[in-house]
Amino acid sequence: MILKAHNITKRFGQVEALSNLTFDMQKGETIAILGESGSGKTTLLRIICGLEQIDTGELIINHEVLNDNSTFLRPEKRNIGLVFQDNALFPHLNVFKNIAFGVSRKTNRFEKVSSLMAITKLTGLEKRMPHELSGGQQQRVALARALATEPELLLLDEPFSTLDHSLKNEIRTEIKEIIKTSGVSCIIVTHHIDDATSMADRIAILKNGELIQMNTSKFIFDNPVNEYVAKLFGIVNEVDGVFFRAQDLILGEGNREAIVRASYFENGLFQTTLQYKNQLMYCPHPKFLPIETNINFSIKKNLSFSVK
Repeated sequence: MILKAHNITKRFGQVEALSNLTFDMQKGETIAILGESGSGKTTLLRIICGLEQIDTGELIINHEVLNDNSTFLRPEKRNIGLVFQDNALFPHLNVFKNIAFGVSRKTNRFEKVSSLMAITKLTGLEKRMPHELSGGQQQRVALARALATEPELLLLDEPFSTLDHSLKNEIRTEIKEIIKTSGVSCIIVTHHIDDATSMADRIAILKNGELIQMNTSKFIFDNPVNEYVAKLFGIVNEVDGVFFRAQDLILGEGNREAIVRASYFENGLFQTTLQYKNQLMYCPHPKFLPIETNINFSIKKNLSFSVK
């Protein structure tokens, strides 16, 4: 176990940003902290890297207590690498010197930086300045600089928020490969579900300072604890008090009948809106369905969770 957070509570005045938060992660694991603005994910990141102190609870990394009711280890004493949302590269240093900044003086800097540049696919860009790099290249330099300190834990703060949508998939794949190759344990803080599902071994979902659910993306998708979590992972329909995924709506069979209200082509399928009684349902369908026609439907599988 590389990290253990036990009953962590953090208040800012009367506001409880984190409430009795408990989770752990294994060495070499990548975890995503997923939540909307105000969920507490940034506060948790700041606590882990030492920029905030907890009010109650205990934070342990690699069997060392970093913060509890009587202990607080300062940020510079924690072996944690942090990649900021804007990468925060030194604008006056070239790629090689940016990465070398984090290398221990006891280490052969040339060999260490060259190795990291190879891992992050930056070889040949040693003399480039940050403003001469693409967004993806800047991100890889920031990652290499963080890895240069040989951290026990790597924190990525909204790592893909500044990238164009068209580049995200490619860059996410590259960064995931780099993290796995390095073997470093990693926490990704994000409010984008696709960042979490594509990068993490497990996802921890925060809401209003509480840990709602933590598991693999597949398990959470199939077994959400409540409606809020279910909707994070895609469209959820409701019929007669039954909740179900859009792909579990079977059209053309069954004893219920709905009216087609909309059908348009997107992402290889016709995105279809139907009305049943007073409720609208959404589902992707391979064929165009004429508007205002009736169609029978059935539900393949429903979700079972608390409606709270």
